Amino acid sequence: MKLTSFLFFGAGVAFGIGVMYAVKSDTGKRIALALASKGYELKGRLASMADEVKDTVGDVVSEARNAVKKQDAQAFGAQ
Repeated sequence: MKLTSFLFFGAGVAFGIGVMYAVKSDTGKRIALALASKGYELKGRLASMADEVKDTVGDVVSEARNAVKKQDAQAFGAQ
């Protein structure tokens, strides 16, 4: 168990050092910038999709309420 923990720790340190040197290079900076911009683009797309789903669900709920009111009115008028 301790050997596994030590190996994970060592891998994390090595990964962190590698990322640090990669980001300091010009190529690494360009890659990080591209990844960040794609991340923000994805965030915007997901937000717009969530708004569309919210509107659609709101429409469905509104139609269901109107259908229930219509059924209640018909049932009340039949009595």
